[in-house]
Amino acid sequence: MMDLHVHTTASDGAMHPMRILDEAALRDLSLVAITDHDTTEGLRAIAGTEWVGEEGGRAALLTIEGRYLRLLPGIEVSATHLGTGRGVHILGYGIDIGAPVLEEVLAPVRARRTHYAETIVHRLAEVGIRITWDEVLAQAGGSTAVYKTHILAALWEKGYVRSWSQAPNVFRRLFGPGGPGHVPETSLEVRLAIELILSAGGIPVVAHPGASGILDLLPQLVDWGIQGIEAHHPDHAPATADACERFGRERGIWITGGSDYHGGNGRYYKEVDGPLGGVPASTGLPARLPGARQPSLHF
Repeated sequence: MMDLHVHTTASDGAMHPMRILDEAALRDLSLVAITDHDTTEGLRAIAGTEWVGEEGGRAALLTIEGRYLRLLPGIEVSATHLGTGRGVHILGYGIDIGAPVLEEVLAPVRARRTHYAETIVHRLAEVGIRITWDEVLAQAGGSTAVYKTHILAALWEKGYVRSWSQAPNVFRRLFGPGGPGHVPETSLEVRLAIELILSAGGIPVVAHPGASGILDLLPQLVDWGIQGIEAHHPDHAPATADACERFGRERGIWITGGSDYHGGNGRYYKEVDGPLGGVPASTGLPARLPGARQPSLHF
């Protein structure tokens, strides 16, 4: 088993990267990809890691609790499709985590995200939802930015959210369009996000396109350089996963999946997170990726 979509405390997850690896070993996974939002700090926090391989094929072989585990360096870049204004998340696999271009481009993105989060806290206070910025920062801990998830965790601590099973509805009500905490965010244009991952030697894969409501944009994304599609995801119904697989086969791109794990054994996500390794994933690559650099992932 493997999991190609995992978050840690470096972004909006609840578990330290080393705890993720321990959990992966306990679940007898053979491969895990850490794909934090807009940062590679979670990967840097894994001591003694030696990355080997060429462009698009970097990985590390670790021994955790007496078990071998391959760690694939990844990232999930937040982007916007300017033509429609819709959000698009791009996973990047096999990236060079030391590529200077990553920090040059993504450090301002994370700073803006934190600024948006502080604005949200002030707006919630205006409608009587009183949490402090310090309380939110305490939830963020060692994260490289402050996310809406951290605000939600602070609301839970103060009793505004009674159960994490309510979290998705609370999230939409507070942060969605028309909600008191709705603050439009500025993220990278999707073509720049794809180019960023390619520049860092990685393979760009569109994340959960069904859940993001961007299935109609897939042909254009492939034209812009996408080399894979996350067909299997907890928020994809079987029919959506099947549609994504068909598209991937027709276009000759990588078809994969991941749990989007955020640390179900942590302080939050206890009731809504799926299990690590709980979603089908694949590392099979087509023999040729039309119109794109051929990556060299080998496991």
